[in-house]
Amino acid sequence: MSEQALSLLDADLSALLGAPLEAPADTLGAGDIVSATVTAANSAGLTLSLDSGLAATCAASAAAAPGFATPVVGDRVDAIIETLSSTSATLSIAKAQSIAAFDRWAERANSHAELEGTVQIVLRGGFGIEADGTRLLLPYRESGIRNEAAHEAVGRKFRFEVTEFDPERAQIMISRRRFADADRSTDRAAILASLTEGTPVTGVVRSIVAFGAFVDIGGVDALLHISDASLEHVEDLNSLLRVGDHIDAVIRAVDVEKGKVSISRKSLLETGAREKLAGFEPGAILSGTVARFSDIFAFITLDDGVEGSVHVSEIAWGKRLQHPADELTEGQSVQVKVLSVDASSRRVKLSIKQSSADPLASFGESVAEGALVTGTISRIEDYGLFVKLQEGLEGLCHISDLSWTARPDRPTDVAPFKIGDSLEVRVLSVDLAARRLKLGLKQVSADPWTEAGDLTQVGTVLKATVTRFDKDAAYLRIAPDLEGRMHISEVSLDRVDSIRSALRIGQEVECMVIKSEALRRRLDLSVKAVAAKAEAETPKSYADADMSMSTLAAALAKVTGE
Repeated sequence: MSEQALSLLDADLSALLGAPLEAPADTLGAGDIVSATVTAANSAGLTLSLDSGLAATCAASAAAAPGFATPVVGDRVDAIIETLSSTSATLSIAKAQSIAAFDRWAERANSHAELEGTVQIVLRGGFGIEADGTRLLLPYRESGIRNEAAHEAVGRKFRFEVTEFDPERAQIMISRRRFADADRSTDRAAILASLTEGTPVTGVVRSIVAFGAFVDIGGVDALLHISDASLEHVEDLNSLLRVGDHIDAVIRAVDVEKGKVSISRKSLLETGAREKLAGFEPGAILSGTVARFSDIFAFITLDDGVEGSVHVSEIAWGKRLQHPADELTEGQSVQVKVLSVDASSRRVKLSIKQSSADPLASFGESVAEGALVTGTISRIEDYGLFVKLQEGLEGLCHISDLSWTARPDRPTDVAPFKIGDSLEVRVLSVDLAARRLKLGLKQVSADPWTEAGDLTQVGTVLKATVTRFDKDAAYLRIAPDLEGRMHISEVSLDRVDSIRSALRIGQEVECMVIKSEALRRRLDLSVKAVAAKAEAETPKSYADADMSMSTLAAALAKVTGE
């Protein structure tokens, strides 16, 4: 059974847990579990007979939970009653199978049952294991497998124990720690016996926790306490180290009996760093080299043993970087501005972008709002286009500012925009505080609604050309870049079954504006309203009913061009 089967354990199904296997025939009801025999099968589902003789059916979609085989004629199955009448019942075999799976995995978790499984995939937080036809989760911390050897474990079989079953998330947790610890105990004792306090070692950071990092030093995990990681006070070791980093340290202490090793980096760090910091002043422009990264910082080597940090927001003007490595590379030479220096903690805050002028501020001083500018498309998002005007300066042309008439879901609904395309846009606003440059494409040309003047007024009779259709309406061009919509009910006083049969592309018709909403840019048109107006203006001498109908028909034919 797969994890999809467990996902069937919704609130309704969970409520059935603990129900008797089968209730007496005279007390059966929806939700009861019954036994039945498959008597027939086809593409629509199964026909079954309950032990009481009552006929039942099971839809194909409910005949088997994922991971289970579909029953065949003659099979005895357990099922849940979905609906019940005096003459028939509908069943779900899949839900009954899921309940059985629930019970089996719950019992395994309660008893910490052992089983054998195969590593199928390496996940972000562990491994996907296949055992008994089900996908299980083995967290890294419970695997006994080193991070660097994770992919080598794919395809291998191991023994595990079931440790947790979460029915709400359909997740089964297992552990290999007990078996892995037993395998390593002999080798670990030998390695510990060979370690001596003060010996230099090189290791790989295996994991980072609140109080320090565990470092693999040749098959043994040594603790690098957060207080021994740096000469500086470190609040979060993630700002200094990352899993997979190779670090140099010395053995601080070894406890062979308890199997514990601690290491320290302090004795290997440069002792003259504080004196060098005295030469750094806030506002100074310096040169440095990118040494390493954390998730939000780039660390810049300024001198031997002296590093400064650049927050990801201080790397480049006009860019919202997700990670420092999106813009920088290790070993890259950079120019930085010193923001602050704390000699006691040896912390130097730097900025790369402030070592040069802010291009948005310079742009705002030289270009007025409303000016036309030309740039190139640098990014295309669902909500708009980013247009690069110069190095370090790009503005957003929101999707609502791309077209006067279209209501697109994405920019490419307006035009086949491509990254690198040249685009003329109008500057709508420059916000230095929020660092936002707002641009508009549609504002390059005049608003067609305004240009249309009286044509957008309710009651105006005009001539328009059919341009396109949707299911129940036609769209007509009343002016350049301005369309109105005519619902099928407004084409004629008579019933019209198909808008395409009543009108054709390119046809010019006389119609009336019956609804105008400038804010929503909506124009509703009607041929029927013109015909009604013509009828109302017909001289009263045409009183005969047959004559009136002929006159109305002639009016409709005139406005539709037929």
